[in-house]
Amino acid sequence: MEINYHISLNGKQLGIFTLEQLQNEKVDPESIVWHEDLEDWTPVTEIEELKDCIKAIPPPIPRSAGKKVIYAPGYLVLGLILGAITILMNKANVYEIQLNNHPVLTSVIAIGLRIVAASFVTGTIKMYNRQYLWWGVFAFFLPSLSFLVVAFVKPKNSK
Repeated sequence: MEINYHISLNGKQLGIFTLEQLQNEKVDPESIVWHEDLEDWTPVTEIEELKDCIKAIPPPIPRSAGKKVIYAPGYLVLGLILGAITILMNKANVYEIQLNNHPVLTSVIAIGLRIVAASFVTGTIKMYNRQYLWWGVFAFFLPSLSFLVVAFVKPKNSK
């Protein structure tokens, strides 16, 4: 006599199957099973004759692979926020006041922040298996390069 297996997954009855049908279809390992010889619904993993019918589920994705997706947009948002803060502080002459009152401290803080930015950039580039040294150098010197460019651009209203 052929056994008819009742399969349920997440509270939904999937149907009545024969052993041959289950071997062809493959069963989700979270499914529960009932047939006439069982008293109650039983996890499919506990039924010996159905162990070969269970779908293979891949292991979880390694955490390091997910960082590429998370960090790149996060750095973009952080850069935009810091850029907006920089523009607002520049309008209020905060840099000029601090540089005049505390030139050494301001320079040390600026260099420290550049080192932090360069380390974030190189860390992100490393995740993509790219050459990261020159990106770090670029990130370190980018503020100086942008100030040089701005210094040589004449405003439209100047004569």
